[in-house]
Amino acid sequence: MAFQISNLFSNNQAVNNQVTQGQQTVSSSDGTVRQVAQNSRAVIEQLKTMLAGDILSGTVADISEDTVQLQLGNGQMLNARLTDSALVSLGQSLTFLVESNSDQMITLKPLQQDGQQALMIQNALDAANFPLSEENIGMVKELLSQNMPIDAQSLGEMVQNMARFPEVDIQTLAQLQKLEIPVTQENITQFQAYQSYTNSISGELQNLPSDLQTTTMNLLQNGQTMESVELLQNTVNALYSDIPDDTGAQSMLHSDALSTYMDAAQQEALANQITETFGESGQQLAGAVENGTVTTQELLQQLTDLLKNQQSNGASSDNQMLSNLLQGKELSNVFQQMVAETMMLTPQSVGEEGNIQKFYKRLRGAVEQVSNQAEKASEDSPLAKNMNEVKSNIDFMNDLNRNMTYMQMPIKFSESAGNGDLYVFTNKKALQSGTDKISALLHLDMEHLGPMDIYVQLFGKNVSTNFCLESEEMLDFVYANIDKLDARLAALGYTTSFEMKLTEKQQNQKDFVEDFINHENPPAKITQFVFDAKA
Repeated sequence: MAFQISNLFSNNQAVNNQVTQGQQTVSSSDGTVRQVAQNSRAVIEQLKTMLAGDILSGTVADISEDTVQLQLGNGQMLNARLTDSALVSLGQSLTFLVESNSDQMITLKPLQQDGQQALMIQNALDAANFPLSEENIGMVKELLSQNMPIDAQSLGEMVQNMARFPEVDIQTLAQLQKLEIPVTQENITQFQAYQSYTNSISGELQNLPSDLQTTTMNLLQNGQTMESVELLQNTVNALYSDIPDDTGAQSMLHSDALSTYMDAAQQEALANQITETFGESGQQLAGAVENGTVTTQELLQQLTDLLKNQQSNGASSDNQMLSNLLQGKELSNVFQQMVAETMMLTPQSVGEEGNIQKFYKRLRGAVEQVSNQAEKASEDSPLAKNMNEVKSNIDFMNDLNRNMTYMQMPIKFSESAGNGDLYVFTNKKALQSGTDKISALLHLDMEHLGPMDIYVQLFGKNVSTNFCLESEEMLDFVYANIDKLDARLAALGYTTSFEMKLTEKQQNQKDFVEDFINHENPPAKITQFVFDAKA
């Protein structure tokens, strides 16, 4: 039976203010002899309730060959016999097993870490009425290592989750429970993806153009031409729709002209496809496309209107021409631009207050609309699956933000130079305690620099940056230009330090769980746990 020492004493008065039972002489470890108070009457009365097998914790204040004086958590002093003084030294905070309790003197045995853990595990499982099986022992050990409670309710919840998901490792289940995130298959998949950094919303969004083309083409080939057209139109409208804003803030959506991201040959090829598909009714749009003056939003909305009118009016169209248009690389380029304009942030917008929240609110709503339309047209379509993955990712991120600030920001750089993800990690408990330490990972896929990871730690005005690059050439390039970044940060009042390494030589890759979830809440030492089986 375990004993919670905080329940032993309800009296907060110092021992000096209590009635004592005389004095006893105790030889200290330094050889001196001094007088220490015997246990007070209040302590004696409380000690009577303790039985062999109970455990208690305290800090060693004094020690002789067979006697120890412990300072308990509330300041009370406890004198007891000690069975193995060789395991104890002054100042240690230890857990002790009650071996006997008689004659107003308690006999204690210091527990080593393994013994403490084994006893706590047994007491925890006994209190929860679970058998002392290998699986259950492993479960309690995992909860202890995660600094989590091992009460009956927590153990019961873990047992249920282990039964529902027997193929999932216990660490993943414990982490989800620790973060207060519902343990579902979707969240398990997302958590595992977050651990391996394969959870990029940017990567999922970049699959949308091909998934949209594949889904519309499948519908077209199945004779569902109108369903194909409606899905395309509804997707365009959903992505370019903005959310109401009571603050009157300017919309974050902006659409660029075709000439900013398509060359003349591509514009001409797309214009020819429009003319071949729609004939005279498409000439005006084809002219705007060839000139490059029409924006992405205008092009797609006018194009879907032409498709809708063509089908509604019963006008015949060459399915081959329509297929060439829908699956052509030119329209694919336009779809990619649509994703960049509606589902990604610009570097400039990231720094504006409230933009991240507004972005995700609008993105979640748009994805929901597209997902519903895709499932309505074809439940198992690539587009429906893609949108459900994005939804799960956003919802998991929202759950994760109950305990920590985690932001994944798909960033679109100018002139189609590349894309990136910015991960910002901040433990909310740490923020409440007044710390201003923030960690971030910026992953970039650049046209000329290639993939690169930039780890940043900000503490006050001190910025530490670690660049991980793929080649010596890129290292030389960053070294040659790092003074520009240093000057800009210095102008803002920051003190900087930089480190650069090749990706393949980077030995200390960031770990999502250890470096960001457990960073502010490391596993506790076993001696800090005392399980109360009587509670």
